[in-house]
Amino acid sequence: MLRCLINAVAVSSLSLYASSALSQPIPAAPQQPPMTLLKLDRDYRLNADGSYVLTETAVRRHNSEQSAQRSGQTRISYSPERESVEVLEAYTLTADGHRIEVSRQHEQQAPASATAPLYGDQRVVSLVFPALGPGAEMHQVVRRTVHRPVLPGGFSVITDYPRLIDVGSSSISLSAPIDMDISAQASDMEGGEVTASDGRRHWRWSVADIPPLEFEPGAVNPKDLGYRLSLSSFDDYSSLGAAYAERLLPAAEPTPRVLELSARIVGEATTQEAKTRALHAWTVRQLRGVPLDLEESVATPRPVDEVLEAGYADSLHLALTLKALLAAQGIDARLALSNGSNSHWRHTVAVRQQFDQALLWLPELERYVTPSYEILPFDTLPANLAGKPVLVLGEQGEATRLETLPLTSAQHERQFAMTRMTLDAEGRLEGETELSGSGLGEFFDRYLFTTIQPGTEAQVAAAALAEHGHHGSGTLEAQGDPRDLNQPFSWRSRFEIPEYTRVEAGESFALPAGIPRLGALVMVPRDFSIPERHQPYACSAIDKHEITELRLPQGVNPTTLPRDVEERNAAGAYTAHYRLDDRLLRAERRLVLTPGGEAGRAVCDGEDYQQQRALVRALARDLRGRIQL
Repeated sequence: MLRCLINAVAVSSLSLYASSALSQPIPAAPQQPPMTLLKLDRDYRLNADGSYVLTETAVRRHNSEQSAQRSGQTRISYSPERESVEVLEAYTLTADGHRIEVSRQHEQQAPASATAPLYGDQRVVSLVFPALGPGAEMHQVVRRTVHRPVLPGGFSVITDYPRLIDVGSSSISLSAPIDMDISAQASDMEGGEVTASDGRRHWRWSVADIPPLEFEPGAVNPKDLGYRLSLSSFDDYSSLGAAYAERLLPAAEPTPRVLELSARIVGEATTQEAKTRALHAWTVRQLRGVPLDLEESVATPRPVDEVLEAGYADSLHLALTLKALLAAQGIDARLALSNGSNSHWRHTVAVRQQFDQALLWLPELERYVTPSYEILPFDTLPANLAGKPVLVLGEQGEATRLETLPLTSAQHERQFAMTRMTLDAEGRLEGETELSGSGLGEFFDRYLFTTIQPGTEAQVAAAALAEHGHHGSGTLEAQGDPRDLNQPFSWRSRFEIPEYTRVEAGESFALPAGIPRLGALVMVPRDFSIPERHQPYACSAIDKHEITELRLPQGVNPTTLPRDVEERNAAGAYTAHYRLDDRLLRAERRLVLTPGGEAGRAVCDGEDYQQQRALVRALARDLRGRIQL
């Protein structure tokens, strides 16, 4: 889970949601993708209790040798406790028309289930297709029988398409008992209910010639950009939430073991917030998080005592355990479900597959918390949840609510660095930086120190300096335990660069950056290197503030300093101010990005990107500014 958050936030310093951005026209990829999905047909035969039989026919063609070598297998996962899978057909049709049956088929336990057997029994069937090459086709027909649905009596499914390859044609068919209602949300697909027959209702949707998209780093999930279908037998989100609550909430009832443990954890804490923070910190530190499909753990929720005995938990059971510990202290916490992926699609029909992460709503504190990330501060949500729909399960007579998670804010997502340096007459530079942060800024600082092996701080510091072109030495020093969420955290770096610059009249040098942290100003331009964006992307509010003081040698008086900068637009502001006072050069730089202004914004579009990039380009120009001696 930690790695997912790093990927979601650090690839670009961006994450959120806006349906208007998702409706922008998107240019197609300029060249033939390595693979074409020639055909994908799915036929569902649904029963009144939510069980069903799915027959899927798929034909894929390889357009390159590389694709044939890399994608010569298909993997079919299933839960033996709830499902059965039968491969009806599997063969290769070579470019010259020869049919060669698949003879290699093997089955094994899914890796996630192997590492966390308490919560899942997933198995994987692998089909190895022979004689593949450019022009060869992989044909398969698979029947999946779901004997026991994840939520009793309910059916829902999402069909979407891999948007980075060609898709030839696809159809989705569904039949259900005559008295069963199905809600549908179709995007760029034609169809709907057709004439009833054989005492059943029938629906069918189809699509042809879906163009591939060009990959853009940091963009929302390409599957969000049209051509998708959501189906559900749940009347609305309230009925979906009721089904979740009936299945999950009994597992969070406090037991005698939970009552004793909760009291021991809170100790002498008296306020509700102090108790909640203590219980949250214990949960994220003492229970090992494991990445499991929420569907599997929902299908078979485990009592909290079993979770404590195992010592590990997925997102759902971490939330259920924390909920039980809080209930033992009389603290109300509501189980909530959201989407932690890079998809920002809003489903108008109640489909459970959109929810892949559990968290808690605390009514008295009026905030959401997640115990799924071991070093994420208590009052911070991961950026990949910001602005997403969240299903808050009703209990104690209250109805389930579909809400929206808070957006990030520049007031909360802060990084601050204070650097003091001295340059001597020989060009030797030495200095110290004190760094602190809040929100995701604090998360990245804590994360950095969880990756550093004790005793290697000097090597890490030297490597960081070398990455920015300096040969020097240094060290990093944590101010607190990065894994202890009960205590504040900051850190300090010290560095020395023996030959930073020549201190002579006529020479010039850039203001040193010291040892940059994750997300430092000097790193931001990397996230805005592409000249324009055609696809919507996730964007976050940030506030990065850095002050640098440089003491110059006796008798050295710069003739020129970098110019002050004051760049503002609808996306935020970048400012830089320089002052020289008795050989002490002080530089103060600050970048504030506020997508959508005061109202905030989730997903940004190409115009937003240009406004943000204008500020970042002002930052990049300023970073290149030089001090003239």
